[in-house]
Amino acid sequence: MKKSSDIPNRITRDMTVLDVLSRYSETEAVFRRYDALAGECICCRALFDTLEKMASKYDLDLEELMSKLRNTAQQLYKKTTIPMLSIETDYSMEDAEQLKTRVEAFVEMVKAK
Repeated sequence: MKKSSDIPNRITRDMTVLDVLSRYSETEAVFRRYDALAGECICCRALFDTLEKMASKYDLDLEELMSKLRNTAQQLYKKTTIPMLSIETDYSMEDAEQLKTRVEAFVEMVKAK
């Protein structure tokens, strides 16, 4: 399973506003909060600009924006991640105890969330 901390790092300065919104719909709220600073709707007027170009165009702090986008993506990922257990076996009785242990550990992990 991918670590949730890996996901927001996929938001990069060379992604367009549309790329970010398409992958992480919850980030629209972040862009909306920056509309006042930009003086216009970022999602309407800079949809095809990279984050870097958009931040420069509106004189926004790119690192602060990226941090807020990544935090929002992280929260979205945590809410939507479904735990999974992958089991590979030849279905012999010798595997029974090991499988039991793995399933119990998985159940404990899910309960801990």
